Amino acid sequence: MPKIALPKYMRIKKLSGGKTAYYLNFPTRYQSKEINGRRCPFSTSVALGGDFAQACVKHSTLMKQFDEWREGVDPAPAEGSVDWLFGKYKRSRKYDELALRTQKDYDLQMERLAEYIMPKSKRRFGLKMVKTVRPGNADKMFEDMLDAHGDRQASYAMQVARIIWNWAKRQDFADTNPFLSMGLKMAAKQATYAPSREEYERFKAAAHDMGMAHFALAATLAFELVQRGGDVIGREAKGGGIEGAMQWSDYKPGEYFQIKQNKTGAPLRLPMRDGNGPLFPELEQELAQAKKLGPFIIMDPTHRSGVPMPMSAHKFRRLFREIREKAGLPKGFQFKGLRHGGATELGDAGVEDVRPLTGHTNIKMTETYNQLSTRKAGTAARKRQLLKDEIADALKELNGG
Repeated sequence: MPKIALPKYMRIKKLSGGKTAYYLNFPTRYQSKEINGRRCPFSTSVALGGDFAQACVKHSTLMKQFDEWREGVDPAPAEGSVDWLFGKYKRSRKYDELALRTQKDYDLQMERLAEYIMPKSKRRFGLKMVKTVRPGNADKMFEDMLDAHGDRQASYAMQVARIIWNWAKRQDFADTNPFLSMGLKMAAKQATYAPSREEYERFKAAAHDMGMAHFALAATLAFELVQRGGDVIGREAKGGGIEGAMQWSDYKPGEYFQIKQNKTGAPLRLPMRDGNGPLFPELEQELAQAKKLGPFIIMDPTHRSGVPMPMSAHKFRRLFREIREKAGLPKGFQFKGLRHGGATELGDAGVEDVRPLTGHTNIKMTETYNQLSTRKAGTAARKRQLLKDEIADALKELNGG
């Protein structure tokens, strides 16, 4: 009997009981190769089944996808596949409503899910049909991602999948949600380091010594006003550029500082003084010394264009680390922690409800909800000033002053 000529890369394997199975064995040299940023969509060996005719049909489909990848073609995902579903979701209103940073987080998790190689078929999960995904697939994927990415990222990937599959059910793209009832438990985040006033002052001094007064001012805005870093320097806008940064028009010297928080939308009007004098003397001193380089208070005076521009988050983080190192501060000292340091100082001053300054709409430290107000913000700031004066007097006495 003449020997059957097998299609390219197809191999036969004899099984127990005299049965035959067909496999598509791709050369191993392609496994670590990337073409146009995409890795090979298949693992080394893909099972084609025991029927030769059906194996040939599957072989033809898979080889077409393999050749498209090898030639750098970005093929349209098959309708009804996970790749197709993710594409649909990223074009939906639901996705568009997410904050830009959240969109980037979701994109990363969708890529991890799509590129996951299923242990039995040896194919990318993105190629699987949405309606054929079962809870067992989700459980196995989670187990493998725990090993590859750790508890938090594996759990986050499953949560993103659960959200997308819930949306898919409402669109009739999926019949069930295999990512439900997985009993996910996110590992607790490490508590944010709350810098002391002494550490905060060391950072400011180092920033001034390095000729980066705008970083000293940014730290002062975050610590003294107890505001998020994104509300100080802004955040990346979906259409490009920076939005939500503090502006000079928000500030009226000796009177108030107007803030609208990016996260909560809460409008805050913080008084700069009360009947006893200034409430934020360190802040107003930094603001008085600062150069106005544009509408935003924090600008990049060394932008590559040669013109002061809004500060990018990436450049800000890089220079912040350099100043931190110069000041001899621990790595836990981060820009986002300055808000926590300021809030901690308020607590030390006996302020039980910090929301008039922070803008939070909920608090676990108190059982009674207190209405935010300019008057309460001034009261909180005054208590803080009194604490600082008491500490300064005690240190002066200890030093024999």
